Amino acid sequence: MVDRADGRKISDFLANATVADSDVFTFVSGSTNYKITKSQLKTALGIDGGSTIARGIAYMQDNATNTVIAAAATPVLIAGTWLSGPTNDFTVSAAGRLTYTGTETRVMSVDLVADLFPVTGNKELYVQLAKNGTLIAGTLIASQVTSSGRVSMTTVWSLSMAENDYIEAFVGNSTDGIDILVSNAVLRMN
Repeated sequence: MVDRADGRKISDFLANATVADSDVFTFVSGSTNYKITKSQLKTALGIDGGSTIARGIAYMQDNATNTVIAAAATPVLIAGTWLSGPTNDFTVSAAGRLTYTGTETRVMSVDLVADLFPVTGNKELYVQLAKNGTLIAGTLIASQVTSSGRVSMTTVWSLSMAENDYIEAFVGNSTDGIDILVSNAVLRMN
């Protein structure tokens, strides 16, 4: 017995038992022809079939590796070993790079939460995000921090991500070249 499409029969073509996310559906509405991929339809409907919602999380907990600051006001990639949280259409590197592996270009939100300590003295520290190695100016968030305390900083942004684009988290010291310890951090995209 041959599987046929459910619903009103519009052709004698055999029905597929499975439909890939890249397969295209065509339909007519108000005398206009439309087409949409299965992935786009699921996203529009808010359906998460396990591969629809792109998301990636990289995190560090109890990191003890200082980020070496070469000069004041020069952002540096946050040092430490990052781990992968839940991901879908993303890979996570041990250096904290979130790389988008999905095939459709999408607008996504990214956020970073980080606990920072200056190694010594009172400093103005900041966090900042970068896409494909280029710093995103609008994501710079700064705060005054004492050597006896820590500060938690959060920055958020929205941007378009194409296949193999990546996001990284940077930290900087506006006061001088003293190193920074980022003890805990979460970098998330969706």
